[in-house]
Amino acid sequence: MRSPYQAFFHAQPSGSTILRRQGPEVFIVEDANLAAEKAGEWKEKTRADILGQDVTVVFPGVREHGLLDAFIATLDTQQPMDLGTMTYEDENVERNVFTIQLLPLGPDRLSVYYRNITQEQRLLRELEEQTLLLKRAEEMAQVGHWRINLETEALYWSDAVYAIHGRDPEAYKPMLAEGIQAYHPDDQERVAALVGEAISRGAPFAFEARLVQPDGTIRHVASKGECSTDKDGKVVSVFGVFMDVTERVAAQRQLERQAEALKESNAELEQFAYVASHDLKEPLRTIGGFAQLLDRRYARELDDEANEFLQFITSGVGRMQALIDALLSYSRVGRHELRKQPVALEDVVKSKINDLAQLIYDRRAQVTYGSLPTVHADPSLLPLLMQNLIGNGIKFSQEDVPTIHITARHMPGHWRIGVRDNGIGIAPEQQRRIFDMFQRLHGVGEYDGTGIGLAISRKVVERHGGKIWVESDAGRGATFYFTLPD
Repeated sequence: MRSPYQAFFHAQPSGSTILRRQGPEVFIVEDANLAAEKAGEWKEKTRADILGQDVTVVFPGVREHGLLDAFIATLDTQQPMDLGTMTYEDENVERNVFTIQLLPLGPDRLSVYYRNITQEQRLLRELEEQTLLLKRAEEMAQVGHWRINLETEALYWSDAVYAIHGRDPEAYKPMLAEGIQAYHPDDQERVAALVGEAISRGAPFAFEARLVQPDGTIRHVASKGECSTDKDGKVVSVFGVFMDVTERVAAQRQLERQAEALKESNAELEQFAYVASHDLKEPLRTIGGFAQLLDRRYARELDDEANEFLQFITSGVGRMQALIDALLSYSRVGRHELRKQPVALEDVVKSKINDLAQLIYDRRAQVTYGSLPTVHADPSLLPLLMQNLIGNGIKFSQEDVPTIHITARHMPGHWRIGVRDNGIGIAPEQQRRIFDMFQRLHGVGEYDGTGIGLAISRKVVERHGGKIWVESDAGRGATFYFTLPD
């Protein structure tokens, strides 16, 4: 039966070996506890194998690591000795890190207490590496993290949060009330109410606010947080992330100003186009009227060259009239108050086929369509869009029988409408510019048109919040796609 001392000795969680000095530099293993044997620091040897053995045989590295001298000094001084952390490795013991303390038990006996902290050291290194990586990531992303202890109302800030606040981590330790007071006076009440409400409900939260640094500099910040509860569901702490979004807010405001300026500029241009086009129509009608009068009264008296000049005038007036009408149509699309309502796309297509009946008959074109939906659109603008796309498909055909087919497919959040033709196609490098104003890919004598139809189409689609594009290769037809939000 073990004595109370032996029971205590073997119950210790740390490894312990008792040595007895039998000569000036000879120490024999008198005893070793179970923790030492369990640790396996003798490799395949057991406790029974090492009892009575010279310590330099059991641990060949004892002399080289200075432990033998420490054993002698402990007995000579009869004072405990803490050797701190030691890395130990020999032919019996793999490379490990230990903490070692020596305790004299009399003139010739001492106890060696040691704990293997190799695993702890490895985990500590990994934690330090992860902490360093997190710190660097926060610095790069300008994002920090924070934590609130609700019992003490103490705040923990990472280095990035200190930097955003303009505070020195060594000189300033924040508390919850002071953290709220760091915000702009106009934002403090809102932030406090939002965080307080989230804590009372144990719910996540997010906010953006203005932060006032000690020197008066105002930064725009964003924060997201979550609550941590105990086993009873009580919120005990709050943690989250903190970001400096000053540059983003400034960029967003700049974009808003530019968008507003662009909106005003576009409105002025549309007004100018409307007025200019309207005012040009009257003198153009005068020119056209007198040209026709000359043709009726004096055509027989004029020579061939003069009649040719007259035809040039009449043709130019016609093209100019078409261009002015297109400009007026473009400006009306921008000035028109958008009034969305359910519109049956099939009815629109049927109506446009009827309006283009003469062109379809003259070109022997075939216009077909699949199942078409009811869309949320302006009933006066959608027909203009479909007429432009169907008309272009017929106009730019290279076949004896132009064929147009219209399809619809529902995508997440919108309808995608396709208008496919078997026409001349569009080279990839030209596919973006065809939607710009006055962008003709062919000479005036090759195909009719003003170069504004697709610009009008894009404006109609964009006013509905959609997108328009073309997929095509030169000589292989084209498919114009546009989207309309649900």
